[in-house]
Order: sequence, then C-alpha cells, then structure tokens
Amino acid sequence: MGQRIASQRFYSWFFPLTLFMLLPLAFLSGKEKSVSQEAFSRSQISFDKAVVDFQKRDFNKALKGLKECLRIVPFHSDALNLQAQVHYLRGEYAQGLERVRMAQELYPRFAGFKINQERVRRENLRKVQESLEVRQNDVLTLIRNPNRCYVPNLQAEIDSIQAELRRITEDLGRPMPTEDKVPADYFYTEGNLLFKLNRRNESADAYGKAIANDNRHEKSYNNLINLLYLEGRCGDLLRVLAEADALQVPVNRLLREAALKRCPPPTEPSREAPSEEKRP
Repeated sequence: MGQRIASQRFYSWFFPLTLFMLLPLAFLSGKEKSVSQEAFSRSQISFDKAVVDFQKRDFNKALKGLKECLRIVPFHSDALNLQAQVHYLRGEYAQGLERVRMAQELYPRFAGFKINQERVRRENLRKVQESLEVRQNDVLTLIRNPNRCYVPNLQAEIDSIQAELRRITEDLGRPMPTEDKVPADYFYTEGNLLFKLNRRNESADAYGKAIANDNRHEKSYNNLINLLYLEGRCGDLLRVLAEADALQVPVNRLLREAALKRCPPPTEPSREAPSEEKRP
C-alpha cells in the first residue's frame, strides 16, 4: 500500500500537465511527399500557435493547429511526440508508445529542417542585434553631448536596448540542435508510457537514454529514481541519486527522503584507534 501511494505522489508530480492532440498517422504510409523549407516554416508556425493555445487551455483551437502542422509536414516528430503524450493522458498507452517510437525514428529527417530553420532565425537575430548596437551607440553619443537639446527618456531607451541585447546574446549562446541526438523528451515520454504498461525495466532504460542525451534532464532523473524506489533496486537508486547530486540536478525533496529511508547509504565501519599494548 505504501508503495502505491508513493507512486501516485511522486510520479504524477513529474509528468507534464500539457495536453496534446491525437491524430491518425495514415498519411505516413507509403511514400513521403517532398517538403520545402518554406512549407516546413509554415508547419512550425502552426505548431507554435498550437502550443500557445494549449497554454491558454484552448484545446480545440490547439488541436486544429497541430492537425494543420502535420498535414504540411507528416514527419514533424515534435508533433508525433505530443501525440504520444495525449495518448498517455487518455490512458491509451500502447498507442502512445507507437507514436513516440515513430517520432524517434523520424527525428533525423525532421532535425535537418529544424537546423536549417534555426540557422535562418539566428541570422535574422544577429541583424536585429547589429541594429540595436548601432542605435545604442547613437543614443549614448547623444547623451554624452553637452550641447544637445533635451530629449526625454534617453536613459530608459538605453536600458531597454541593453536588456534586449542581453536576451539576444543569451539566445545566440545556446547550442544548435543536432541530427545525431534524439531529444531527451522523446525518451522521457517513452519511459512514462512503458511505466504505465508495467514494463518497468524498459521504462528505466528509456529514462537512462534521456539522461544519456541530456545529463541534466531533471524529469527523467526524478522519474527514474522514483521507479527504482518502487522496485527496491537500492544499488541502482543510490548510484543514480549520486549522479544527480554530482551534476546538481534537483531531486524532489519528498522523493529523496523516501528513497533514502528505504535504501539508506551503506555506512563505513568506524575506525577505532588501536589500543596501546601494555608493556611488562
């Protein structure tokens, strides 16, 4: 009984609350049609709008946007992964597993388009950065000119420009997506579905793949620790917990306490100082 309560308490805490659409994949059978970069960009716009609609909890509008996204790009693996999550939320675990594994398989093709789009986005962002830097220099020159006429709000404009430049610099500093690594979230979704199918060894493997592709994937670490706790696999649990701590990955406090209570770390034997031998 205690294990069952723990499962509900910890596992549900980590699974994302976002709802996603369910869409038949009949269009993936047969030959895939050629997709241009322009078409891919249109599909991504539909996808991004759908995500915003989800956040607003306008699910009907979001479903419509995701349907349009997949109509344009049938191999949009992010959309397929989201489909797997809606299957999870509907209790359709086998169907969800099919979708997420399809997302993993199709990701290399999807990633190629995504990388091209990201390059274009970053080029446009650099142009914005250059324009802001020019405007910043102009405003600073105006502020420093002792003979200038009074112009209100110049300092406020500088503050705004500098804040935006910091945001752009941070954005451009993020690593580019790569084709060789399936996103950790895909394996995380797979792990959650396998857990519900009571295929726990495979679920642990999926969480491990997520962590291998992103060694700071907090949700996978927490769900893996919870799974190992429920299975009583103390050696693996302590090893994974130590890895998370070494990388400073946050672990839920209640989960940590329950895990360490069930699987306390081994204590080193106390070393007593040798007693002096009495001389005759």
